[in-house]
Amino acid sequence: MESTGVYWIPLFQILEERGFKVYLVNAHYLKSVPGRKSDVSDCQWIQYLHSVGLLRASFRPPEAI
Repeated sequence: MESTGVYWIPLFQILEERGFKVYLVNAHYLKSVPGRKSDVSDCQWIQYLHSVGLLRASFRPPEAI
C-alpha cells in the first residue's frame, strides 16, 4: 500500500484487523523508480518489487501509542 494523504488509514486498519500483513510504503521511496506511467503500471511495479523482497515497510507505531 502506498502512503499518499490519509486515504490509506481506514483500509490499512481493516486489513490489519483481519490478519493481513500490510506493508505501508513511503511514496517518496517509490517516486524514484523508473518506468511508471499510469496507476495500473504503478501498482504492478509495486507488486513486483514486493514479490522479490525489495520493498521496505514504513514504521507505524502500535495503536496504543
